[in-house]
Amino acid sequence: MYPLGMVFALFSSFALLHAVREKSFMWFGVYGVLAAALAYTHYYGLFTIAAHVLFVAIHLVTSTKWRIGEIVQSRVFWGGVLSGCIALALFSPWFSTFLRQRSQVQESFWIPPVSFSAVADTFYQITAPTLHVSRAYGVFLIPFILII
Repeated sequence: MYPLGMVFALFSSFALLHAVREKSFMWFGVYGVLAAALAYTHYYGLFTIAAHVLFVAIHLVTSTKWRIGEIVQSRVFWGGVLSGCIALALFSPWFSTFLRQRSQVQESFWIPPVSFSAVADTFYQITAPTLHVSRAYGVFLIPFILII
C-alpha cells in the first residue's frame, strides 16, 4: 500500500509539473487520473493532493501578480479545474465508503484525541524516559527543559 502510494505520488507530481510547465490539458487529465489513483491507494494521499493544489495556486498567483482576471483566463487554472473534476468523478463512487470508514475510526481509534495534556505527556515520554520522575511532576518540568 505505501510503496504504491509513493509511486502514485511521484507520478502525479511529475504529471502536474509537466502540465503546469507546458500548459497542456492532456497532462492535466493524466494528473487527474493519477490523483484519483493516489486517493484510492491511501487516504494520506489526500495530503499530497492538497499540497499539489497549493502549488498550483501559488504558481497562478505569482505568475499573474494577483490579477484575478488573468488567473481565471489562464490555461493552468482551467487545467486544474479539469483535473479536479476528473479526480472527483473517479473518486466519487468510493466517497460513501470513505465517510463510513472515517466515522468508524473516530468512534473507536486507539489514539486519544489531541489535547494539551496528551501532547505534554508524549513530549515527556520522548524527552525524559530515563529520569525517575513521576509524570505528574514531569509535565511541569517541560517548560524548564525547553528553556535550557
